[in-house]
Amino acid sequence: MAIAIGMFAMVTDQSGLMIALPYISEHFNASLPTAQWVMIAYLLAISIFLLPMGKLADLIGHKYIYILGLGMLSGNALLAGFAPSIYWIILASFLRGIGSGMCQGSTMAIVISVFGPGERGKALGLYISVVGIGAAIGPLLAGAVINEFTWRWLFFLSTFWGICSIVAATTLDNGSNNLKSSLRLGSLDWVGVLFFSTSLVALLLGMSRSSAMGFSNLLVIGLLGIFVIFGICFVFWESKNDNPILGLNLFRRKNFSLGIGSAMLFFLGNASVLFVMPFYLQSVLGYPASKVGLMTAASYLAVPIIGPVSGRLSDRFGPVKFMVMGIVICSLGLLVLANISITSSWNVAMLGMILANIGLGFFYGPNNKIILNSVSSGDHGVVSGFVHLIRNSMHVVSMAITVSIITMAMVSAGFEPNLSDLPADNASGILSSFVAGFKRVFWLFGSIVCLGVI
Repeated sequence: MAIAIGMFAMVTDQSGLMIALPYISEHFNASLPTAQWVMIAYLLAISIFLLPMGKLADLIGHKYIYILGLGMLSGNALLAGFAPSIYWIILASFLRGIGSGMCQGSTMAIVISVFGPGERGKALGLYISVVGIGAAIGPLLAGAVINEFTWRWLFFLSTFWGICSIVAATTLDNGSNNLKSSLRLGSLDWVGVLFFSTSLVALLLGMSRSSAMGFSNLLVIGLLGIFVIFGICFVFWESKNDNPILGLNLFRRKNFSLGIGSAMLFFLGNASVLFVMPFYLQSVLGYPASKVGLMTAASYLAVPIIGPVSGRLSDRFGPVKFMVMGIVICSLGLLVLANISITSSWNVAMLGMILANIGLGFFYGPNNKIILNSVSSGDHGVVSGFVHLIRNSMHVVSMAITVSIITMAMVSAGFEPNLSDLPADNASGILSSFVAGFKRVFWLFGSIVCLGVI
C-alpha cells in the first residue's frame, strides 16, 4: 500500500504536468523547443540517476533510497510552484527528476520482494494498475485545478502528495530493506557511473537539441560523438570490472536482452501519445484544460483495467503472447492517430489514445516479468532501475524526434514553432502545418512499434 501511494503520487504528477505544459508555455510565451525542456529535464535526471540509485539501493536498502527520493520530489515541486520563469521550472524539474530516479530505482524491487516468482505477473499487473490509475487521474485533476486556479497549484498539490507518500513509506517493512551493516559506497562502481551518465546525458542532450539546431549542427554532432565514445568506454570498463554497475553478461540471456529490446521500441513509440496529444486537443480542436484532462484520463483507464488481467494471465500462459498482443494493439492506435486531420472529430483522437493505452496495459507487466525473471534477486534493484531507465530515456528520445518533425513541418511552411501562435481560432495555415508534422510523427512511431513483434 505504501508503494502504491508513492507511485500514484509520482504518476499523477507527471501525467498532470503534460496537461499543464501548454498553459505554462503560453504563460511564459515559450516556443515548443523550449517548452519540451520542462519534461526533458525531468526525464533526463531520472535517466541519469536510475541505474546508480538502483545499484545503491541493492547495497544499502531500498526503503531508505525511496524515502529520500520522495523528499527530493516534494521539496522541489514547491520551488516549481513559485517559478518566475520557465527556466526556473526546468531547473526544478531536473531536481525533481533526481528524486523520481531514486524512487523508481527501488519501487519495483520492493514490490516483487513481496511475491514469489510464480506470482510476479500478478504483482507487476497490480503495479501497472496503480500506474494506470495515476495516469488517468493526473490529467483529470490537472484540468480541474487549472480551470479553477492556475497551473502553479499543480506543483503545490504535488508537494502535498509527496508528504503523504513519505508518511506512508515510513510504514514499509524493514525485513527486506534493512540498512546493511556497512555502507559500502566504495563498492559502487563510480567510474562506470561516470562513463554511463556522461554517455547518456550526451545522447539525450544531442537528441533534444537536434529539434532546434538540426542533426548537421556541430554541437549536436559533438554530443552524439561523446555518447559513442563514453558508451564504448562504459562497455569496456564494465566487461573488466569485478563489481560492475550493470553486469553486461545479463545481455547474454535471451529473455533479458530481447525483453529490453522490445521495451525500447514500444516506449519510443508509445511516449509520443502522452506528449503531443494535449497540444492537439487544446490547440487544434480548441478544448479547455478540463475537457482535455477528462479525455486523457478516460483513455488511461484502459491501463488499470487491462494491466492486472494481463499480468495474471501471463503467470498462467506465459508473457510472450501478451507482449505481442500489446505491441499490435498499440501500433493500431498510433496508426489511427496518423490519419486524423485538422477537422477530425474528438472521437477519432480518443480511439487512437485508448488503443495505445490498451496496448500498454497488455505489454508492461509481462515485459517486466520476462526481464526480472531472467536475473537473480540480488540484481533486482539495478535491473528495476534499468527497466525504468529504458522507459524514461525512450520518452526523451521520442519527444526530441516528435518536436524535430513538427518543428520542421511548421518551419518549412513558413511558420515559427511557437505554441502561443496555435489557438484554435487562428488561420488554418499554421494549424495545418502543425497537424502535418503531427501525422508524420505517428506514421513513424506506429511503424517502429510494429518492429517490437520481432
